[in-house]
Amino acid sequence: MTPIQALEAYQLVRQQSRVGLMQDPLELETTWMKLAVHAPWPPRMWPDAYLAAFAMAASLRLVSFDRDFSRFPGLNWLHLN
Repeated sequence: MTPIQALEAYQLVRQQSRVGLMQDPLELETTWMKLAVHAPWPPRMWPDAYLAAFAMAASLRLVSFDRDFSRFPGLNWLHLN
């Protein structure tokens, strides 16, 4: 997608009543730093680590096709094949 197409798709998703945004959980930074110290990963995985820490701090389940999430111990993660 082009950036404009991606923004349009995002706006369509956001307009759905069942979709909402969450604020960062209070423990996000602490959880993220614990992941960084105890499970080092390459720089390309910083966004994955943020998402994993967000899910962990908010007691959410992360669902992804990305196998890299297996590197984060304690993450409630569903790997889709």
